[in-house]
Amino acid sequence: MDNLLDTSHLKCEGDWSTLWSIRAPPKIKFFIWRLLRGCLPTRSNLREKHINCNIECVCCESNIEHEWHLFISRDHAKQFWLHADLWHH
Repeated sequence: MDNLLDTSHLKCEGDWSTLWSIRAPPKIKFFIWRLLRGCLPTRSNLREKHINCNIECVCCESNIEHEWHLFISRDHAKQFWLHADLWHH
């Protein structure tokens, strides 16, 4: 019965206390945690899990769809961060 309660295998290295202490809804913190750990269902991550899909970005069709591309390098992402006045951060 004790094995059912053991969650040690779920621990992720690193100090996540800063993330969990920010003032944001839990779903936003969880999303950021998944983003930083590389476990969002991007096309490249799905392919690594042996799901047969095209790895090119569905929007621009010229880059591999991974976290960096979706949230930083795409022109739409850059415009979002510039508009939010957060690009320099």
